[in-house]
Amino acid sequence: MTPIEIDSAVRQWGRAALSFDILLRPECYTHFFSREVPGALVAYQRFGSCEVVMGDVVAPESDRLKVVQEYLTDRIAQRRAVLGFSWPKDLAEAAVDVGAAAAQWTAEPELDPVHYQPSGKHAKKLRSYVRKLRSHGVEAREMARTIQAKGGDRIATERLVADWLQHGPPRGSHLLEVEPWVRSNDKRFFGVFDPEAEDRLWSVLIAHPIWGRDGWHLCHLMHDHEAPRGVNELAVLTAVETFAAEGCGYATFGPFASPEAGPLIGFGSILKPFLRRVYDAVATRGGYTHTLEFYEKVQAHPWADRYMVVTRKHFPLAPLRALLDLTHALGTHGRHPIVGHTPSGALTAETSQEIA
Repeated sequence: MTPIEIDSAVRQWGRAALSFDILLRPECYTHFFSREVPGALVAYQRFGSCEVVMGDVVAPESDRLKVVQEYLTDRIAQRRAVLGFSWPKDLAEAAVDVGAAAAQWTAEPELDPVHYQPSGKHAKKLRSYVRKLRSHGVEAREMARTIQAKGGDRIATERLVADWLQHGPPRGSHLLEVEPWVRSNDKRFFGVFDPEAEDRLWSVLIAHPIWGRDGWHLCHLMHDHEAPRGVNELAVLTAVETFAAEGCGYATFGPFASPEAGPLIGFGSILKPFLRRVYDAVATRGGYTHTLEFYEKVQAHPWADRYMVVTRKHFPLAPLRALLDLTHALGTHGRHPIVGHTPSGALTAETSQEIA
C-alpha cells in the first residue's frame, strides 16, 4: 500500500483515539497488510524485539477481529513478541482465542456530546468553576480560522504551549507528543482567554479526529500556570458543547491507568495473582492520578475497559520492557535513542514497508 492508501484507510476505518498517531508520525510505524481483508492493516512500532500495536487495527468494523487474529497468528508462528496497548474488549478476546493473553489495565472515558450531562462525585465542581468564570466575562471559544494564521491566536497558543511544557506536569506518561502544527488542519483548537488581555490564553484544548467513529479525541489540555482555577474545565465543556451543536455523537479522552487491575485472560494460575499485585503496587505510585481526578469531573464511571494484549510465549520480558518504554519514554518519539527503542531515523526501507 502507498502512503496515500494508508492515509485513506486510517481516515475511513481508524476507530481508536491512537489511530491518528499513525498519520501524525508515519516514520515511526511499520505496517502489516492483511491478505484476507484488502486494504486493512495493522500499524505497529518496534520497541526492542517487541512489536507494539496501539488502540486498534485499521479495518472495516465487520473484519476487525479477523484481521487481528490473522496478524497475531502470523506473529506467533514467526515467534515474534507482540504487545497490544489499550485494545477494546472484543479485540482482546479475539486475540486470546488464537493464543495470546490479555489484562485489563487501562480504561477510556467515552461520552455522547449531544446528550452529555456532567455526572459523578466531582461534577458539582465542574459546574461551579464554569459558572463562576462565565459570570466574570471569561471567553471560551473554538479557534478555527485564526489558529492557522501566523499571528493572534496562533502566537498565543505557541506561548501557552511553551509555558505548559516548562511548568506543567512531567511528560513521561503522555502517549502523544505536543506538536500543535503537525497536521493542524485535521485538528481543532479550543481556547479560554484572559478577559483583561485578549492576546493571552489561559487554557487550550487540542482535539483530533477519530474518523472511524465520526468523533473526536480530546487529546492535549494545557493551561497557564498562573490561570485561575477552572479554566481547563471550561475548555473541555466548550469543546463538548461545540461538538453537540454539530450533532457529533462520540468523544473520548485517555486512556488512563485503572485504579486496580481488571480481568486477566489467558494467563496461568500462578502468574495471575503475581501480575495483579505488581500492577496494584505500581498503580498507586503512577503519574496518572491528578489527570484521572480531573476527567472524573467531566465523565463519571463506568469507562470503557481497555486491555494490554501479549503473546504468551514471550511474556513477561519483551512485552513488559516495551510497555515501560512506551509509557515512560514516548516523549522523545524516536528523536533520541532509548533503551529498547528503535529511533525513527534508524528505520530502514525494508522495515517501514514490510508486508507479512
